Amino acid sequence: WYLRGFDVGVAARTFARSLAFHPNMLLDLLAVRRSMESDLVEQSVAHLTPRDLAILAELADRMHWRATRGESFPVEDAEFHRRLIAASGNLVALALIDLYFGVIEVLYQHGFPGPAPDDLVTVAQGHGEIVAALVRGDAPAASHALRTSHNDESQRRFSAWRDAHPISVDGNGIHPVQAAIQAALLWPGLR
Repeated sequence: WYLRGFDVGVAARTFARSLAFHPNMLLDLLAVRRSMESDLVEQSVAHLTPRDLAILAELADRMHWRATRGESFPVEDAEFHRRLIAASGNLVALALIDLYFGVIEVLYQHGFPGPAPDDLVTVAQGHGEIVAALVRGDAPAASHALRTSHNDESQRRFSAWRDAHPISVDGNGIHPVQAAIQAALLWPGLR
């Protein structure tokens, strides 16, 4: 056996590739991310520096600018949530954020639809509401904004994806997600 140190980045990328095409994973990851973020933001509020808040505000402004032009903003969205969770100091949560956005990136590369143009402005405004609450130091409002921002839009897209791709177990009774996780854990060379 070859053992090496645990690298969160490699694990997140490997899991993202392994899980990206399992439709239920989108909804499961969204639920975990939403719950985790809305809880951890309360810890993050105390640790966000003025520079952190300025960067989050800039990212939210850039998302809004892109949205008003009908452009999606997956890079800004991922960076926004990554920075927010990094302030909590929770590395497991940061790895889960990387996993979530890694899955989304893989799917977008394969034609998965992003938010509809009509939804982009609403999603961007939700990020602005999160920043406004953080600037006020209002942890409960930031938590609520995180929990509800683009909830309906993501839920609708991810549910449609799941419904269009029914899941079945293999001949050994193994669910495809279980197989994907096993493969990701046993496939250390993927980078």
